[in-house]
Amino acid sequence: MLNITVIGRVAKELDIRKDANGTPYAIVEVTTHRTYKSAEGTHITDTVPVKLYDKQVELFQRFAFPGSRIAIIDNFELSPFENSGSEYWVYFSQLSLSASVPANPQTMPDS
Repeated sequence: MLNITVIGRVAKELDIRKDANGTPYAIVEVTTHRTYKSAEGTHITDTVPVKLYDKQVELFQRFAFPGSRIAIIDNFELSPFENSGSEYWVYFSQLSLSASVPANPQTMPDS
């Protein structure tokens, strides 16, 4: 079993879709800065796309929004993006979600 922890900020609003069976799914992008800077002195940002299904989508919509800090912890599998042989998303079979939600999302500090 493979386990992963993804910690960062939600990059954008969810784009919720339905699969052939009518089950809702969404891909959330979680971004984070690396602990070091590039040779040019700029921050390097990594983005991890995570695919959520069914109840995971509902849970995410209730507690997370663009810019909120989030931790996703679970076992996972890699799945190729549609129409792409080289890019992957992380699919979680069971989702443990921890979101830090400030009182006013507009006052969130950068990290």
